[in-house]
This record gives sequence, C-alpha cells and structure tokens, in this order.
Amino acid sequence: MQWEWLIPFQGRNKSSWHEVNFVCRHEDVYVMDNHRVALWCWLQHLGPEERHHIVHIDQHYDMGAVGEDVLDGDPGRIRNATLADYLELPHSSRVPEIKAFDWGNYLSGHFMLSRPLVTGVTMSTWQVGSEWREPTPAIVEVPPAGLPQVLEAPGTGERLIINIDVDINHRPDPTLTQESMRALDDEHLHRIGQWVAERRGEGVVAATTIALSPECAGGWSSGEASVAALLEGMGMNWALPE
Repeated sequence: MQWEWLIPFQGRNKSSWHEVNFVCRHEDVYVMDNHRVALWCWLQHLGPEERHHIVHIDQHYDMGAVGEDVLDGDPGRIRNATLADYLELPHSSRVPEIKAFDWGNYLSGHFMLSRPLVTGVTMSTWQVGSEWREPTPAIVEVPPAGLPQVLEAPGTGERLIINIDVDINHRPDPTLTQESMRALDDEHLHRIGQWVAERRGEGVVAATTIALSPECAGGWSSGEASVAALLEGMGMNWALPE
C-alpha cells in the first residue's frame, strides 16, 4: 500500500501543541503524530457549503479556546492553503503573532468558522480538556467502552468526518500515581477500524484523520502499534520508518 508523505517523517521527537513530526495520506485517510493538521485535511475533501457530521474519538475534547475572529472568519484560508502554509496561519489580523491552531483547539476552530455546516457531532472521549462554551452543533457523547457498537450509521446522504486519536486507549489515572493508565486494548481499535471501513465502503466518509499522540498514548511504540491495529481493521497496512 502506497502512502503519500505530506510531511516526511522527522523522527520520534516531542509531539505536542505545535510540533508535527509527520503526516501521510492514502486516498481520504490521513495519519499524523497529533491532530493539529486535522482541520486542513478535512477541508481538502469538503466543499465550501457541504454539510457534514463529525465522529470524534479521542481521550480529549480538543475544543480549546479560539477567538471569534480566528482567520478573520474565512475558512477558505485553510482550504486554499498548502499544508506548510496552514501550520503558519496567524490567528487573525488582530493577533498575528499567535498561530491559529494547535493540537487542542482545531475542533472548536472548525465550529467557529463553519458551525452552520456541522449537522452534529458524535463524541467519545474520557472527558479530558475544555468543553466548548459557545453555541455548538448538537453533540452526543457516547462511552468509549461501548465503541464501535454505540456509533450509529449516518443519515441518508450525510457526509462523515471521522477523527480518531489512538490515545482513546488511555485515560487519566484517578489515583494520580501515573499520568495515564491503559483503558482499552488494541483489539478495540481494530473493531473501530472495521466500523470505519464499513462506512467508507458505503461512500459516506469525506475524510478520516488518525493521530498517534505519543505524549498521551504511552509513547511512540505503543501509539504506533495502536494505529497499526486500527488501520488493519480498515484493511490497510501502515508503519513508520525505522
């Protein structure tokens, strides 16, 4: 299987708010070390007025604060940007010194820019991070342990954005003796991958964005194994260079 490397692999380095170590693509499926570039990927496959439903599977909400004037209200600046230019987009003409998006606010940024086009959000998280305080599309939260059975097929003709971070396999440790603890196994991700493959087979998926999140999923080795299990469920082979 051929993967196109939009950002060639930079090594198993720190992956956090603004660092991006790789992005690769096969058809409408993207894999990256964190979700900072997810919004750019989505808009390469959605038309300017195309309505869509988002499935967000992630340890975190990814709905951090973003200003009302982000990108001066113009999502076309993302759609028409190269990936390299997207990473450098300033928040707005009012605040040019701050980058528009990081790994924790791209989803709220999308709501701010394109809220009328988002028909709804199905969200499965461990409820980590900030919840969006502005008016949002209808959000339905489902328990991670019930995945993928709790996910419903989309409505007729409804386009899907599927956004998965394999750090869903970890959750904060309630005893506070460690930063996170294993919550789900990779077989769970394999079954989620099968659900994604079914939806892609139905032709309803606009784009699927998958993050490895080594900082939150037990390290690079653990995250890579989880991504491989998810993609195997989707019928795809994937591995990072040594």
